[in-house]
Amino acid sequence: MSLKRVIYVLILFGFFQTSCSEKPEYEYIAYVLEEGFMECFPLKIFNDDHTPVSCELSGVAYYHDSLFFVSDKRIPGTTSLFGGPFQVPLRRKDFTHYGQHHVLNAVKLEDMAVTPMQNYMFLTTGFDRMTKEPSDWDYYNMLITINLNDPKEEILAFETYRDGRSSSLKLRQQISRALRTRKFPQGPPYFKIGGLACTEYQFFIGVRESGKSYKDGEFQTNVIILGADYKVEAGELVFTSELKVLYRFENDKAGLIKDDIGLSGLEYDTFNNRLLLLTSFKSGKSDDKVGGYLWILPLDDFFLNKEPQLVRDLEGTPYEFAHKPEGVTVLDPYKVLVIHDDDRIIGRNVVQDSRTEFRRELNQAAFQILYFPN
Repeated sequence: MSLKRVIYVLILFGFFQTSCSEKPEYEYIAYVLEEGFMECFPLKIFNDDHTPVSCELSGVAYYHDSLFFVSDKRIPGTTSLFGGPFQVPLRRKDFTHYGQHHVLNAVKLEDMAVTPMQNYMFLTTGFDRMTKEPSDWDYYNMLITINLNDPKEEILAFETYRDGRSSSLKLRQQISRALRTRKFPQGPPYFKIGGLACTEYQFFIGVRESGKSYKDGEFQTNVIILGADYKVEAGELVFTSELKVLYRFENDKAGLIKDDIGLSGLEYDTFNNRLLLLTSFKSGKSDDKVGGYLWILPLDDFFLNKEPQLVRDLEGTPYEFAHKPEGVTVLDPYKVLVIHDDDRIIGRNVVQDSRTEFRRELNQAAFQILYFPN
């Protein structure tokens, strides 16, 4: 073998060794800056049927140094929308409950979003229940606009009157039409909204589930984002283009151990012009059977339908939440807050592995503040 070829082989071997030994670089690395539990209400309060109330936060928004939360379960004697000054620890005594008629009527609030101009807040229910007759479930279908300069001003989007009830059933029809498939040419009879976000001109609705019905085996978990151009006119949300599917991520491509994930939260990061996607899973009724992930999708990649990128820890491992993540909000260019809804699961008395196990009280919700050093 010639000297020239020997040198070439050695260089190639050295490059191969270096490539194999170096860890791959990932674009989105984060670590936990703060974490803990917040109390949503006093311990041991009960529903009308004498069952204990569980704190099940489903959405969070950051606005003018304050945090606002919504719960997908009603809180006896008050509203499911509350907030207070942003500080750690998050203290219940600092919370104020908000909401008038529409917020009080809404059942199963699932997410919230604040406009980049910080003038309006949107709240959405899950839109996962509706009957032709009677109208008992219409309050599961509501999208509410709140004027942040006058929080008492609540306007129901796509308002529909039926049997003395006001809801957003007209929007439900638009969502169903946007989700049409060969199997459901008129739109799926069942779907569930899991996320809400908005840029200055575009409105996004995240879909977590869709199918024939809510029964096991009759729906699929989804990561689907619908979108339309929008404006707020005299306090009312108006779509100025057709609502349609803008993005679809096949969750079986995720390559995760727990790949039966569905969209559970959505947020637009105005600082970095990107979307944050929360996905979660639940395969049982114990603490080690719930969890989820955070993904990042630059807006340019979103419109090119590129896959979102998993947020990873400092070791490059996909960051998996021990709790079931439901809401995410951006605090500044480097920090995001994630809150959790553990579906009445309180965990175990002795936690041996905090990566998959936890213990909480029914009136508590877990949270993390994640920091992105890059």
